[in-house]
Amino acid sequence: MLLPHEVFHSVYQFAPELFEFLFTGGEANLEQFWAKTLETDPEFLENHPVWKKNAANKIVPIGMHGDDAHVFEHEKALIMSWNSVAVQHATIDNRILFGVIPMSKVIAGLTLHQFYEVFVWSLTALSRGEFPYEDHKQRKFDERYYPERAKLAGKPLAGVNGQIGYVGGWSEMRGSPT
Repeated sequence: MLLPHEVFHSVYQFAPELFEFLFTGGEANLEQFWAKTLETDPEFLENHPVWKKNAANKIVPIGMHGDDAHVFEHEKALIMSWNSVAVQHATIDNRILFGVIPMSKVIAGLTLHQFYEVFVWSLTALSRGEFPYEDHKQRKFDERYYPERAKLAGKPLAGVNGQIGYVGGWSEMRGSPT
């Protein structure tokens, strides 16, 4: 899996032009996106926890797409990707892979639940704008358990001088995840 909060951070830190291309389209674009959303669906924003705590020009609206695809003969795979819905690019230019699961390997009641649980955990970190202190099962990162992640815990994903900058806010789901 490519964790959305870690991808968001890496692109912000190492490729600022790509961050703007993929996620924001510029701060004014984010403001326009949320202003239009407020016009068309005020109830959505009224109840949106990320909207209540952050400036519109710092919230990247996140969408996800999930669907089964035939990959070989009778083999299907669940493919999940995500992107900012504030920018309009060809699918190939802005969808970021989260993960792929061969459906023949799925254990009923377990595999997909875990897959989605990790996705939600990562999006939650993205909505807070900081690296998480624990994994998706609430196991705390420390010097023995993912020490690299323990060192990053609480630090901004996309900010300056230790301050939270950009965050991700759930916006839409597309496709038909299994």
